[in-house]
Amino acid sequence: MTFFKTILAATIGFFLALALVSGFFLITFGALAFGGAKEDPIKNGSVLRLDLNYFVPEMSQTGWPAALNPMDVDFSQTTGLNDVVAAIHAAAEDEHISGILLDL
Repeated sequence: MTFFKTILAATIGFFLALALVSGFFLITFGALAFGGAKEDPIKNGSVLRLDLNYFVPEMSQTGWPAALNPMDVDFSQTTGLNDVVAAIHAAAEDEHISGILLDL
């Protein structure tokens, strides 16, 4: 009879520990997912300032293909021409932005 009590106690302990660990991970990931910083709203009459005082490649080099390049030791993100054009198009459709300033 003691054998079955020990097995029952170990099984209950296992499932309680599993529930506690799962709850901890759910609370942690939920806080990370929903507790992020809020974006500031764009005020009316704002101006989009694009600083282009550097070499602008045709495509942005972000994500896994850029991260897997062993010759690239610079971990900064480079804004490509595709991102610049997308920002200009988004600014053209945004009613809060009244102009674009290109800093060349």
